[in-house]
Amino acid sequence: MSIPAHSTRPYDFLASLSSPPYGLPRKAYDASPANATWRKSDMTVCIAAIADGGASVVLCADQLTTSNLFSWGIESNDPLKKIHYIGDNSVIMAAGNLNVAEEIIRLVRAWCANPEWRVSFGEKVRAAYENVRLEKAQAAFLSPRGLTFASYIENSAKLNPLLIHVIDNDLMSFNLGVDLIAAESREGRSMLWLINNPGVSMESSEELCIGDGAGHALYAMIELKYRAETRADEVEKIVREAKKRSENTRSVGPATSVCYLPRRAEPTNASEAAPT
Repeated sequence: MSIPAHSTRPYDFLASLSSPPYGLPRKAYDASPANATWRKSDMTVCIAAIADGGASVVLCADQLTTSNLFSWGIESNDPLKKIHYIGDNSVIMAAGNLNVAEEIIRLVRAWCANPEWRVSFGEKVRAAYENVRLEKAQAAFLSPRGLTFASYIENSAKLNPLLIHVIDNDLMSFNLGVDLIAAESREGRSMLWLINNPGVSMESSEELCIGDGAGHALYAMIELKYRAETRADEVEKIVREAKKRSENTRSVGPATSVCYLPRRAEPTNASEAAPT
């Protein structure tokens, strides 16, 4: 399968490996071998909660990021650092390696610009996650051996069984180090998807939490009796309290970003977003 340069057509990664540029051009989402070494960084808390009986979604995240040079956290000045709108009705929230998350998000934006691919927003995000993971796994474990996925599969019977075992173990255990929440709200209906390694998704019609602080946030929402039928302003108060409790986790920052689906005017800082 050959995809022209700058195409925004969705593609099957394994079917596109016969020749470069492996689907979308490399510069479209920066899947490079230099980014193939992962560490646990940029951890956070992200909360998405459906409100108004499914008519809207409340989104909340901290703004703490981890420096690429040092191990300590830095508060970002960008209230949307971890909340990425794809139009006014869809959003992607990211916890983990934010550089990788941005590559996935750029790929999703390209695919969403193509109206011919009629699958759910969650499936587009899941497929983008899977494709970026496979691209990076190939760069990390196959390219140094002069292989691609296509040549590895085609010649597996000729390769040393021990080498196959090592490669297969590396490929299966390869982790992008990022979790995503995909959310969409249209025509009075909302849906959430959790997408994580190796490119699997789970749907939810209520709430999802990701990041190091997810456990504290989820327990708080249960204790505060969150329900998807609750009004959005009340859900925002619950979500804010859940985020505050998640700050018991050292890797969750105190700054708070709160947004909505469908999209409303975004606050520039936490104080402007605070409910009255």
